[in-house]
Amino acid sequence: MAYPGQGCNLEIEQKVLQALFGLLSSDLNDAIVVPRVPTIIPQLLASLRSRSVSNGEISRQIVKDVVLVGEVINAVNSALYNPADRINSLENAVMMLGEDGLRLLIAKVAFRPIINLNSGQYTRRAAPHIWAQAEKCAIACRELAIVVDPFEAFLTGMIKNVGLIIAFRLLDQVCEQPKFSYSRAFQQTFSSVAATLSYRIAQRWGFPAEVLV
Repeated sequence: MAYPGQGCNLEIEQKVLQALFGLLSSDLNDAIVVPRVPTIIPQLLASLRSRSVSNGEISRQIVKDVVLVGEVINAVNSALYNPADRINSLENAVMMLGEDGLRLLIAKVAFRPIINLNSGQYTRRAAPHIWAQAEKCAIACRELAIVVDPFEAFLTGMIKNVGLIIAFRLLDQVCEQPKFSYSRAFQQTFSSVAATLSYRIAQRWGFPAEVLV
């Protein structure tokens, strides 16, 4: 992404960090940089944590989001589930996916807006690698979860690098050069602010308290 340890461009560093701290101190309503999670997602996540909510009620919530309906129907008709006949009923699809399958699908839809390869040069190069690492981290967290809900552990892994991708989006906006020299101090501050952004975004998206911890 740049040239670490080969001197530094203080002007660019200060410009980037100023923008980062400005975003961090804001209410994160900049939709260009910080994607908005679909409003139905937090409601669904809360419903899925409650054992008293029926599949019918979950279906009534999903039907409010056209994109989510399509994802659910496509998922159950994929080779993974391989139904004998195509399933077009949302309630039947929800039943076939099961709680765990539905949870992971909702997480996938929630995080999808973050990866936008039509972004600037830094995000295009960085996001796929960052996201690949986040997916592995999420799976590892889910498999290793013992005292916490496995799905909440999965979300924790997924949200970990969101702030870093947002930081690269901001870098696209304030830095026109394809590469620049930066100091170790800049790298550390950039990473630290990105981690705090991940926490703030998880709060903004209404994720469970266990994920925020």
